[in-house]
Amino acid sequence: MTKIKYGPFDIDSVILHDYIRTIRYNRKYINKPEMQNEHAEGVVNSLIYFIADNDVDFDNSTTDAFDALKELIEAAGYDAQGHYSEQAHQAYLHIYEKQGLNPSDAKLEDIELKTPWQQKMLKIKNFFSRKKTTENSASNTNTPQKKKFSFLSSAKYLWQKSKKYVYGLTIAAFGLFALKSGSDGIQKLLKDTHKQEIKTSQKKSFEASSDTFVWQPQAFTNTSLPDSFMQLKLDTVRKIEANKKAYQLQHSSQKAKPVISANKAYTQTLSHNDSIKNKPYISSLEIHKATHLIAMVENQLNKGIFKAEKGLTKERIAHAYLMCQTYADADPIGTKIVLNAVNSQNKLTPAQQKAFTNYIINGVGERGIKLQALSIQKGNKNHHSAFNHASKQLQQYHIKNLQDVRKLHGR
Repeated sequence: MTKIKYGPFDIDSVILHDYIRTIRYNRKYINKPEMQNEHAEGVVNSLIYFIADNDVDFDNSTTDAFDALKELIEAAGYDAQGHYSEQAHQAYLHIYEKQGLNPSDAKLEDIELKTPWQQKMLKIKNFFSRKKTTENSASNTNTPQKKKFSFLSSAKYLWQKSKKYVYGLTIAAFGLFALKSGSDGIQKLLKDTHKQEIKTSQKKSFEASSDTFVWQPQAFTNTSLPDSFMQLKLDTVRKIEANKKAYQLQHSSQKAKPVISANKAYTQTLSHNDSIKNKPYISSLEIHKATHLIAMVENQLNKGIFKAEKGLTKERIAHAYLMCQTYADADPIGTKIVLNAVNSQNKLTPAQQKAFTNYIINGVGERGIKLQALSIQKGNKNHHSAFNHASKQLQQYHIKNLQDVRKLHGR
C-alpha cells in the first residue's frame, strides 16, 4: 500500500484502485450522468486537477503509485467525445517526471467511443463476418459444401439457437395470463358472495313478525345494559377528558414559557491570517449550495445557544455541520453532538459546550478532513460530490483558497 498526497489530501493506492473500478463502470454510461457515481467522479477530477497543477507527491522507489495514477488518468481523463482534456495531458506528463521517466513517452491518444446501439450493430456485424469467414475457409478445402452463406441461413441458425427461449417465454406468458384470469375470477366470486351475504343479512334484520308494526322499533325497546357497564363507560370518558385538559394546560404553559433570553449580538473579527484560513470554508459551502447554514449558526450564536471558542468561526461551524450531515454514517454518535447543538432550542451546558467545540476541532478536523478519512476507512464511498457539479470558476476559486492556506503554513 503506497500513500499518495495531492493538495491537502491523502489517499492510498488500494483505495485508488477502487475508484478506478468505479470510474471504468462510469465510462460505460458517460452520456448518462444519472447512472454514474458522482462521489467517485468528484474525487478523481479533483485528483487529476491537483496532479496537473504539479501538486502531487508519492513514493517513486516502486511503480505502485505511478501505475495506479497512470491507469486513473487513462480511465477518467477523457470527455463524452473520447477526447482527453488538457489537464489530463498535463497530469500524465507530471507523473512521468515524478517517476523519473522520459516525459516524451507520456502520450495520451484520444479514444473512439461507441454508443450502446453502435456496440450492438458491431456485435451483429462481427457475428456475420465470422460466419462468412468460416464458410469461405471450408469452401477452400476439397470437402464439397452444399450450403452457401446467406441471410436466410443465418436467420435460420439464430432461430434454431434461440427457439427454446421463445417457447419458454410463450409458455410463461400463457401461464401468467391464466393465473391472472383465475385470480380475477376468484376475487369476483368472493365479492359477489360477500355482497349476497350483506343483502341477506340486511333483509333478515328488517324482517318483522306478523304482530309487529314495521314503524315501531319494538325489538329494541326491551334491550338494556347492566349498570356496572354504563358506570365503567362513564368513568372512561371522564378520564379521557381529564387527560385532554391536562395536556392542553401543559402545552399552553410550555408555549408561554420563553425557552431562552436573547443575548448580545455575536460579532466576528478576524486577523489577516485567520481570514485566509476561513475562506475555504466559505467557498466549500458555496460549492455545496449551503451558505444558508452560516446564517443558521449565527442565529444560534446570537441567542447564546453555544459559543464559538478556540478560534472557531461561524463559517467553520456551519461547514462542520454540513460535514456531520454528509458523513453521519461514519460516526453516528459523534456527529450528533454538532447536529443537535445547531438545532437546539436550549442553551448548551458547560459539558455540552466543551464536547461541541472538541468534536469540531478533533472529530471533524480542518475542512472536514478527519471525518472524511474516517468515512473512507469504514468503506463509505457513496456520498455524492458537489465539487464535480460546481462551475469551473467556483472550483478554481476553492482550490486557490486551499493553496493560500498551504502557503500560509509553509507547505
